[in-house]
Formats: sequence, C-alpha cells, structure tokens
Amino acid sequence: MTEASQNVASPAKSPRPRRGCLHRLWRVFLVYLLVSIALSLIPERPLSVHVLKEERVDFSGDLLAGAAKRVITPPREMWESLNLYDEKGPIEGVADDIYARSLALGASGSPEVVSVVSMEILVIPPTMLPAVQEELARRGLKHVHVTLNASHTHAGPGNFWDLWFGGSFMGKYSPEFFAFLIARAADAVEASVEAMRPALIGIGDAPTRYVLKQRRYADPVTGLAPPVDEEVGVIRVNAKDGGAIACVVNFGAHPTTLMHKTAKRLSGEYPGALSRLLEARHPGAVALFLQGAAGSVRSTSPRPRENYRGIKDPAFAEVAMQADMLYEFVAQAEAGMKFEDTIDLSSALVKVALPAPDAHFFPEQRPWLLARILSIIPDWCLSRVANWVMLPRETVFQATRVNHAYLFMFPCDLSNRLGWELKRYVRRDHVFILGHSNDYSLGYVLAREEYDMGGMWPGLTFGERVQDYFGKRAGPFCIKVSWMLANMVREKGADDVFDYPAGDHPGTIPGKVETPLSP
Repeated sequence: MTEASQNVASPAKSPRPRRGCLHRLWRVFLVYLLVSIALSLIPERPLSVHVLKEERVDFSGDLLAGAAKRVITPPREMWESLNLYDEKGPIEGVADDIYARSLALGASGSPEVVSVVSMEILVIPPTMLPAVQEELARRGLKHVHVTLNASHTHAGPGNFWDLWFGGSFMGKYSPEFFAFLIARAADAVEASVEAMRPALIGIGDAPTRYVLKQRRYADPVTGLAPPVDEEVGVIRVNAKDGGAIACVVNFGAHPTTLMHKTAKRLSGEYPGALSRLLEARHPGAVALFLQGAAGSVRSTSPRPRENYRGIKDPAFAEVAMQADMLYEFVAQAEAGMKFEDTIDLSSALVKVALPAPDAHFFPEQRPWLLARILSIIPDWCLSRVANWVMLPRETVFQATRVNHAYLFMFPCDLSNRLGWELKRYVRRDHVFILGHSNDYSLGYVLAREEYDMGGMWPGLTFGERVQDYFGKRAGPFCIKVSWMLANMVREKGADDVFDYPAGDHPGTIPGKVETPLSP
C-alpha cells in the first residue's frame, strides 16, 4: 500500500473538546458538597472533662460572718490613661462610685474562710483571681478561699485586662489600674475577715416581673422565644447580737441601660443602685450583687420612665426604676426566710482543660441547614486556627454549697436560657447561677436549643456573635462540669443532686470525668 493510500485510510483524529472553567468549578463544588455531607453525618463524640487541678474546702459549725466594701473608682490622677468600656478615653467624671464588696463565711473552730467578692466591673480577667489570692497570702491570709464575680456593668472602666485583641473595647492595659483593683479587692476581703462574728443566715428567692427583657428574636420556625429565668435569689446574713451584716442578691440581666449615655462618667448601673438601696435599708450592712446568667437578656423597666424620682436624665431614671423594682422583689424573698445559726459549707474549685472549639460562624440548624453543612469545612479550619492562635486552653469552674443552697460559678457570659435549664437539673430548693465568675475564658455560652434558633445571630450584634468562642459544645460542657461539681459538694448521705433528663443533649451526660477525686 502506498503512502498516499495510507493517509487516506487513516484520517486525522479530531481534537477532544476542552472542558470549560465552570464545569471544573462545578466538579470541585460537588466533591466539596459530598465531603461536607459526609462530615455532617459523623456522630458527635461524647465530651470528657479533664481536671488539671482541684481545690476543696469543707467546714461546719456555728456560723461566723463578716462583710466589708472598698471603693474601686480609679483615682483622678489615673483618668487620663483610662476609659469607660467600649468608649474612647479619657474618663471625665463619676456618676456614682463603684465598689468591691466581700462577704466572709466561716465556722467556729475552723481556720478556713470562704469569701465571695462582688466587683463592679465588666468581667473577671484570668489573671485577677490568682493575683488576689497571691496578695492575700502575702498578707498572711492563707486560709481564705476567694470567689470573684463581676457585676458586668457596661458603664465601668476598662484597661484592666492584658488582652491583645480586646484593646479596641477594653482599652489599653494599665498595670497601675490592675494593681489598684487587686489591692482594693484584697482590702475588702481582709476587712470582711477581720469583721467576722457570730451570725445567722437566711436563704430565699422570689419571681420578678418586667425587670428583664429577652434580646433574642423568636424561633423563625415555631415563633417561640426562649424561656427566661426571672428569679432573684437572696442570702441575708444577720449578726447574732442584732443588725444586718450582708445581703447577697443573685439576678441575671445585662446592665446596658447606661452604655454610651453617661458622658464618660463611671457608674455601677442598676447593680450598684440596688446595692445602695439595700445598704440604706440595712444600716451597717454590705449588699453584694452577684451577676447571674445574663447572656441574651438585659435589664429594663416599664414605661413611662421620664422624670422618675425627679431624675431628669431618662437613662439614669430608668436605672433607678430598675433598682427600685428589684428592691421590692428582694424584700419579698427576705420575707419568707428562715434563719439558722449554723453553717455546713462545702466548696470545690477545679481547673479544667477546655474542649476543642466548634466556633460555628454560621447558624447551626433550621432553617439554615444547608448553609451549616456548607460551612463545616471552613468552620473546622477557622476553629483550629482560633484555638492555636488565641483561644485559652484551660479555665476554672466552682460550686459552693451553703447549707442546702447551691451556688454554681461560671467563667463566661452564660445564656439566661442555659441558666434556667441548669436550675431545673439541680434537685434542691435554692440554686444560684453566677456568670462572670473567676475568669472569662469561655466568652458567650448558649444552650443547645438556642443554636436551633440560629446561634447568637437573631437580634444580636456581630460583636457578641464572635465572642461565642467554643460554639455548641460549650453549653453541654458547662452542664457536665456542673454535674461533677454538684456531686463533689453535696450533703453527706444526700440523694444525687443532679437530675439530668437523658436525650436533651445526646452523648454528653453521663460520661467520663477524668479527675483526681471523681465524685
């Protein structure tokens, strides 16, 4: 066969049509979607609590108690270098002084003392509790066990947290002001210990109305808003020989009425106003406000508020009305109290390793299920980067039982819904939930049900959303630590403290608790 005929018999092959760019992108997206769906089907692993350190204190006997307070308003010479929270400096005045207030509890014959301290500041940074304990030890008070709680006033000073990414809202860190706060808190604790004397203690609670407002929209599917915990808890301590020593109030609502409305003047907001009212009603007593589960709710009051009590500034008039209303509810709680002259106290503070974050930058469930599935891969990557670059690896939780009342302290802005939930898990008459205690490493913490309503986005600011550091795992983690602590401090021979309904948070409780002294 000739060369020409071969060419005729074997025609040249036509080139394969080239795939377009959109086609290739579609294939990549399809693979991404399939991987995301596969990842979304992986069941959630049960949480474990790893206890790194544990401190316990137990005592019982005839009650001894003392209380004291110290002004923590920064001195005028510091004002130029300080600012109010989330405002540009400097501080320009004082609407009302802010305080550190301490209640010390002990028993005759025991060297141990438990001190609960209310600080009229925004948060408790992680370095504050160790610094106060170190200062007390330096003064020779080595048997005093301290709990710090921030009232979370948004009209208080910043500048006391050495936090690199918080400078935009906390202001530039001032070592001098931080040292000032530590010294004044230690002064209050020391004075309360020195004032201890035989005492009586009463515990009560009362429902409130119209004092707090839900900041979240309703569930977009059901139209239902999350339930709110409107209860106020009260502890009254009287001297055995007459007169009041302290009044402790536990209530959860953001003090944000005066935010950006004080003309750069410091204020303790409604917690400070309530404390002043109670101290006026009980001369010589110290009134501590312990901020509760304040996440997603804020303080409010009925209208009209204008010129209330002759106060011309509407924001300050509203704060006065809030304090007056709470004052009446506190009186209702006090009216039904039964007083005891003995104390049986058990307290446990644990340092725990934090779980891996699950930041959830997109809403969690309905009606954004597809968006959540598509966000799984970037969310995982961002969570790991955040964990490596900036998120804390450990924090402290605490529970204290005073006779038959249980106090749970959380290092975060705990959702009011989650606080409401926790109160119903504890099978005791008096349960106090304290957010903003001892640390702030967990940021905002929500109940799992709130993620079904779209995480923290509905009705809230992006600033709060990005402080939801650990995502949907943080709520169950707090429940699990509470379950552990409740059984550590429960009464001897008593029934189990925690009644956890199986199914609400699958795979989280009961489960492994790795601790040197498991309950």
